[in-house]
Amino acid sequence: MARHTVEFVFNHERKLSEFGELGCESGLLPQRGGKPYLWQDFVLERRSGGLAVAMVDHFDWSAHRQLYRFLKRFARSLGVLQDKLRLLVVVGTDARFRLFTQLLNHPKFQRIVPGSSVGLASVVKLYRVRRAVPVIRLLEPISRELRELRALGVSETVSPIRCSRAEKPPTTIPATRTAKASGSNEEASHA
Repeated sequence: MARHTVEFVFNHERKLSEFGELGCESGLLPQRGGKPYLWQDFVLERRSGGLAVAMVDHFDWSAHRQLYRFLKRFARSLGVLQDKLRLLVVVGTDARFRLFTQLLNHPKFQRIVPGSSVGLASVVKLYRVRRAVPVIRLLEPISRELRELRALGVSETVSPIRCSRAEKPPTTIPATRTAKASGSNEEASHA
């Protein structure tokens, strides 16, 4: 797997100046309210020279719409900067990777960035990354009884209800422990 060394550019004014240093006028950058707007974009300064702008795929959104808007926003900049600017699309699944690959080969998308001799494959790079597993921390310590039930191999859906050792603990009551996930609820439910 190839690793690329880049430096993230977070400051909006610095993003604009980086594009300016490469010869891209501010009028060619994506606009909002008649002004250059790169606040929400991930801009990376490549050590080999030039810039890269990354888009992270939102799995629940239309891949067609995301890619179309991304290409339209930077089409004029790509026309001027050519080899000095790369667009990166980061996806989280193999299926989305295949979908974006198909879209990049579609004639509609090829027309957005004219003058690209090899097509969009030379301008847009797709990256497949694995989703980070959320880290779960307990807010309250696990009771001794629950630890004992776990040691016996009883499901974690058991509620930490006090019972004598002779009784069989209930196995259908959901756990009432409180946990805090460092990721979003969506990430935790898909993990």
